[in-house]
Amino acid sequence: MSTPVYEQTPGAWDSASTAYGNMMRKTSFTRMYALDCLDKTIPVGSVKSDLLILDVAAGTGALSIPAAERVKNHNGRVIATDFAPEMINFLNQEVKANATPIPIETKVMDGQNLEFPDNTFDFTYSVFGLIFFPDQLRGFREMLRVLKPGGKATITSWSENSPMGIIVRETIAKLYKDRPDLTPPTPPQTVISLSDPVRFESYFKECGFKNVTITPVNHTMTSTIPENITFSLGNPIIENIRMRLPDDLREKFNTVYAEVLAEKYPSGEVVIDATAFVGVGEK
Repeated sequence: MSTPVYEQTPGAWDSASTAYGNMMRKTSFTRMYALDCLDKTIPVGSVKSDLLILDVAAGTGALSIPAAERVKNHNGRVIATDFAPEMINFLNQEVKANATPIPIETKVMDGQNLEFPDNTFDFTYSVFGLIFFPDQLRGFREMLRVLKPGGKATITSWSENSPMGIIVRETIAKLYKDRPDLTPPTPPQTVISLSDPVRFESYFKECGFKNVTITPVNHTMTSTIPENITFSLGNPIIENIRMRLPDDLREKFNTVYAEVLAEKYPSGEVVIDATAFVGVGEK
């Protein structure tokens, strides 16, 4: 297993939990992809009774909450896990604030070491979570291990043109424009680590899944520039880059990032169009 980088640590996501959770609540951005996952595996009109669902690297509940809503009238329940305690705390507050009670249990847990017996769950999911694991294959194998025979695992990954990638690249280019003596930091690869659908599919198969499908899906996140700045500048992926800048450029990063947004979105409305892949495999 490789040494974790910043966005692979619980503390990074603890720090980001409030800004991340608030943005996802407002925009439902990752929930749109989560609903794609649910529709491919547990269609609304075909929900069986007593389903047990596991959400790995659940974050603030993009999948857990709609999954629980979908199965609650069929005696189903969801267990949501994340290695960042503050993400789980945010999710717990979202569950409490839900209009009606929903069957979600939360646990702080590393998705590479799931603390469940073999053959426990009917469905396992990881919506933009497993892509950050230092040992992705172990994450795949753990999701397979805890599935019941015939159960399905669903994992999402960003395409190469990930949501914030272009804005960040333009920010770095602008920062380094007058510093030809310096080499810019390479962008983190974690967020696009499974952006090749062929490789993505091969990981499912290598770990023992069958009937694997990889499907591209596209959704849009719309926000104001101030909202995007609050969300983005606390994001662990961007913080990874900012931390590796020279001191003088690090001090300018936030200002230049805001300038790039203003140049790209003069109306003040930031529209980010993002393609992801939904991978499904059966045990």
